[in-house]
Amino acid sequence: MSRGREGMQVRETSIRWKFLWLMMFAGIFALSILACVFVRQAVQRDRILNRVDSKWTAFYEVPPRRGSIRARGGSILAISEKTYEVVLDPTALGNDVLIADVLSRELDLSLVELLPMIQEARANGSRYLRIKDGLTHAQMVDIHNLNLKGVFINENYQRYYPFKDQMSPHTIGFIRTRDNVYFQAEKAFDKMLSGRSGRIYYQRDSKWGRIPETTYVDREVVNGRDVYLTIDENIQTVCDIELEFAIERNRASWGLVAVMDPYTGEILANAVRPTFDPNECVRGATVDAIAANPLYGYVVEPGSIIKPIMIAGALERGYVDLDKMYYCPASLKVKDIVVTEAHKGFGFGWITVEEGVVRSSNVCMAQIGTDMGLNQMMTVLEGAMLFEKPGLGMPTETAGLLPEHAVKNKRGVYPEKFDTDEATAAYGQGPAMSPLAIMCAYAEIANGGYSVQPRIVLGTANDIGGIVGSVDRKTSGYAAYKPGRTERLSRDHPYKEETVEAVRKILIDVVNSEHGTGKRARLSSGLTVAGKTGTAQVKLPGRDGYAEGKYLASFIGFFPAERPKYLVLVMFMSPRGKFYGGEIAAPVFAKVADRICYLDRISPEVYVKSKSAA
Repeated sequence: MSRGREGMQVRETSIRWKFLWLMMFAGIFALSILACVFVRQAVQRDRILNRVDSKWTAFYEVPPRRGSIRARGGSILAISEKTYEVVLDPTALGNDVLIADVLSRELDLSLVELLPMIQEARANGSRYLRIKDGLTHAQMVDIHNLNLKGVFINENYQRYYPFKDQMSPHTIGFIRTRDNVYFQAEKAFDKMLSGRSGRIYYQRDSKWGRIPETTYVDREVVNGRDVYLTIDENIQTVCDIELEFAIERNRASWGLVAVMDPYTGEILANAVRPTFDPNECVRGATVDAIAANPLYGYVVEPGSIIKPIMIAGALERGYVDLDKMYYCPASLKVKDIVVTEAHKGFGFGWITVEEGVVRSSNVCMAQIGTDMGLNQMMTVLEGAMLFEKPGLGMPTETAGLLPEHAVKNKRGVYPEKFDTDEATAAYGQGPAMSPLAIMCAYAEIANGGYSVQPRIVLGTANDIGGIVGSVDRKTSGYAAYKPGRTERLSRDHPYKEETVEAVRKILIDVVNSEHGTGKRARLSSGLTVAGKTGTAQVKLPGRDGYAEGKYLASFIGFFPAERPKYLVLVMFMSPRGKFYGGEIAAPVFAKVADRICYLDRISPEVYVKSKSAA
């Protein structure tokens, strides 16, 4: 009996322990369930909801319409046209081979290239694969009517440039969205132009189709602003036409005609040849050196057009006297080099500093340079900000280059050891700078001695169609573009009035006196021109010395000389045949200036009346 009782007690104890273990496991299981519920409901709630939503809801971006780029008169230089793109969700496609075959035929694509793209995207789990963009409305309708599963059509915009290779494409640049290539103004003012994309959510049915009733706007699209450039359509056209003829006649490697308002610094025209069509770049053409803008993207050794700037700065600082006489033979040996006059074999004898600039005497300027010394010369050139970037805000702006031996010592002074540098830099060989920096320096002489900051943007409009016709600062929606105060403007008044008047007289004599080198820049209208010719040797790239038979021919001038409205620079790199600036650049200046006078109705009679009335 006792053994039976003991057996029953053992069984009861065993059952009790089993029950306890069962209860303990049940408790642990219940706690695990509660913990999982807590984690899912609290910690992972948002992630799980997003995963569920992604099964039934989706969104797509609505691209903004990029603002137009316009000339100052409102002409459209760059505009975005609505296009369509075909996009695949590789994970939702049915038969890869069938869909690739249909799309290759409809979109004129290579099946051999398209099919591996789709298969690779599916293997990687990609949900987005762009097949082709730039579709017309008719092509979009054809693809839509095929009703292919996993094939979607998105709206997009493609940039179009109505004037093609005219109207300063080197300033406008281009944008190619497929590989995010931006160039010139399209890149510089992208924040103004780009706008902000919108976002639209919708629910999907079991076949991943869109349910129209569930669509809602999560974020409104904001279109980009129009950007108005300072380019004047009429003046730009004149420059394009005259440069086209001149570049063919002189067979130069490149040519440039630029027009600036000497008071505001606004660039009114920027013609460059050879030119290019930005539409070809949008379609995939390679960007090469032809798309660079010589006005601010190149640096050149300017030659004789630097002489008036050198004299203006030296006069301002008391380094020279215009009446000082120098003896100028046909050639002059300075240390290990021989300085010759541009027209070899002709010396000028005893001439003043003023006559030396009018006659463009290299020998005279070389003697002035050695008298001044390198430190004073560099003070003059740096004071004119010729080695600084112009400050347009364009991405390809280039700073100037100092002469090879122009290195400051520990005291911040340029050493006076290299007479050859001092001699050659005085007539524009050695230091290199952008043509726009030279224009700014001349503008400061033309406008009475006030500092100039170059500008390419006139203002912006809030949206497409915000302004119709000419730009008016009082027009609703127009905002004037205000560049920040730069180091150029901080100088305020680089030249005194007497300095400006003295240099202005020299520049007038260059064009109008019997001995001046710029006679061919005289205007048929009879208006007085102030300007300077230049003929510079071209430095060998990456090496010492200069290229044999290659020259930079130039002329820069402003008119009417007494109260200028326009400053014009003409340059030709490596012309064939004639190469002096007075022979090939000055006549182009005269033709451009005469046509601008006609457009602006400037004549000697009108000018004299307006001057006396003022």
